[in-house]
Amino acid sequence: MLFLRKTIIILLFLLMAIVLFISQTSPQSAGSAVERRWLRLSEFRSGGYKVVELQETPEAFPNPMKGFRAIGGGGGPGSLNLNFHEYSIVYKHYIKYTDLEATAEDTVQKIIDWSNREWAGIEKKNIKIIPLIIMSFIDGWEQADSRHPDHNFWPNDIPQPSLVERWYTPQLHERFERFVMKLGEAWDNDPRVAAVQIGLWGFWGEQHLLLLVDNNFEKGIIPLSMQKTLGDAFTKAFKNKKLFIRYPETFMDYNFGFTWDYFAHPVEHRRGATQQMIRRNDWKNNMFIGEVAYDKEALSNQGARGSLYGNNPDETLSNNRYTDHVINYIKRFYASNLTWIDKYTHGNPAIKANAARIQKLLGYRYVIRSAVYKETVSNGEEVKFGFEVSNIGSAPFYYNWQVEVSLLDQNRNPVYKKNLNIDIRTWLPGETKTIIDSITIPNNLRNGTYFLAVAILDPAGNLPSLRFANTNYYNGGRTPIGIVGVNREPEGNFGKFDFLRTDRSLQYIVGNASPSNRIINREQSMLCTFDNWQANYGNGSILNIITGSEMIDGNNFTTYTITGNHNVGYAQAITSGNAATVNNLRMMRAFSFIVLGDGNDYKVSLQTSDTWTAAANWDNYHTVIPTVNGELINIIVYVDTLVQAGWGRPVRFIQSNAQSIQFEPVYNNAGQFNLKVWDLRTYQ
Repeated sequence: MLFLRKTIIILLFLLMAIVLFISQTSPQSAGSAVERRWLRLSEFRSGGYKVVELQETPEAFPNPMKGFRAIGGGGGPGSLNLNFHEYSIVYKHYIKYTDLEATAEDTVQKIIDWSNREWAGIEKKNIKIIPLIIMSFIDGWEQADSRHPDHNFWPNDIPQPSLVERWYTPQLHERFERFVMKLGEAWDNDPRVAAVQIGLWGFWGEQHLLLLVDNNFEKGIIPLSMQKTLGDAFTKAFKNKKLFIRYPETFMDYNFGFTWDYFAHPVEHRRGATQQMIRRNDWKNNMFIGEVAYDKEALSNQGARGSLYGNNPDETLSNNRYTDHVINYIKRFYASNLTWIDKYTHGNPAIKANAARIQKLLGYRYVIRSAVYKETVSNGEEVKFGFEVSNIGSAPFYYNWQVEVSLLDQNRNPVYKKNLNIDIRTWLPGETKTIIDSITIPNNLRNGTYFLAVAILDPAGNLPSLRFANTNYYNGGRTPIGIVGVNREPEGNFGKFDFLRTDRSLQYIVGNASPSNRIINREQSMLCTFDNWQANYGNGSILNIITGSEMIDGNNFTTYTITGNHNVGYAQAITSGNAATVNNLRMMRAFSFIVLGDGNDYKVSLQTSDTWTAAANWDNYHTVIPTVNGELINIIVYVDTLVQAGWGRPVRFIQSNAQSIQFEPVYNNAGQFNLKVWDLRTYQ
């Protein structure tokens, strides 16, 4: 009897433990604390409301005005030449003063025409620019400006009495005042411009002449009179764009953000600059950006403890201590984006994890924690909904972009949309906001099941752009938070979610243009085939392209599997060169394919007769596809989103000269490779 009693007690304890475990691991359990918190609110007491908890995605992905900031044009002044970066959709552009104004008689139309020419098409890639206008550019810190007259972009009608005195003339003050007003007229409402760095004065537009005054900071910094000239002019000309200055000791009477060109470096801490940035404490209103410097001067002054962040971007991101040092400064100074460090080697596994850590942390990162909505609704009914959103990044978003709620049909197209009265600039790092609002179900909406979704819109066209960092994601920028039945119980589930990092469909609109067509019809597509090609490169490495035939989802497909091992230089699977395939490549606006991932990154490129030449260093226009081991990913690539790899000279993309689509591992990927590709289609 005693044994039986003990056995019963043990079984009861085991049963209680199992119940407790299930209750703690069920994210949408009926009695969860999150559900009780929502349903206690008066708006949701009437019954019929469902509470769901959403998960943060582990992905790092591109988002507007945050993360790694690439430099167009290879780091010097000139054409933008957008080289591909896996995360960056904000680019710094060094611009020659004389390209925008050669004489005082040049009008604002010259700036507008230049902008339309140099930035043509970036809106289709969802890319924005931070311009920096320069009058003097030198190749390195140790090189004197006098040795590089070809790097001066000084108009002939502004006097140059000497290399130093030319910066202090009254004519320059007057010219800057008029020029900045033209800039504001051209750029303050241009959606391609993310923000503007107040440059113009000094080397690289960085508002100093230190090389000409023996690095004496007091003598070489922009003078108070020029600070007032530029401060007044930019404040008057730019009412909408965020503005940056280089040195926090300057422009003390103005409401500007900072660009710290020696980010996380001790040299400016020693002279008190970092303390001044902290004292100004305006991060809630003004963006902070930076450059992790790897020039000779920076590397020789990292301090007595040795290197703080390494000698190049690859060293920084392959070393956890170096990366942690940069991350600590990102948190401390609420940094939104960083450059120079962006020039790391893509696809290197030793770098990949730390690059993702930095991309996630820089700027904002909005995660929807939970949501509440009514499951069954009627035509004409006003129903409440709510969601909780946390900013787990390092900074706010600095523009008042609208939050949209929508109902999506089973094809994930919106049939109802409403903008909410929410100011996302108040979503500060480390805080969680509760949003409660309502929608009215349209009277003409058909009976059926719909997805309730939210998105953040770029005001340039009111298209989804800024994305929430949740696993719930549909290509095109929307985050589904609920399943709603109109005049009946909802049926089914969300379906397969998409990956944020692989979605290159996002765009905005410039002027009165129409958005690019992002709707593709599988029934009007053409199936493409590959020629089989393999490559062998050194150290016993090998890569193969294996062709097979498999029944997948009831259809027979030709599959192409990329296999191989470490240290492969490159290998490519190339579409057939038959006339029908080539003609489709030249006419298509998009192509799609399905992959079974292996965890490596792959480059998908469109080769043309202009890029695939020795003169262009066998370059291409491409995108990079990250994969997850064992995950099926349906990839859609829009031709107008491809960018030049940048191995050779800038080459214009001419689709009518297209020759092939090529797949290959990202250079220096580690392998082992085991990527399966099938169902490659083109869409006109």
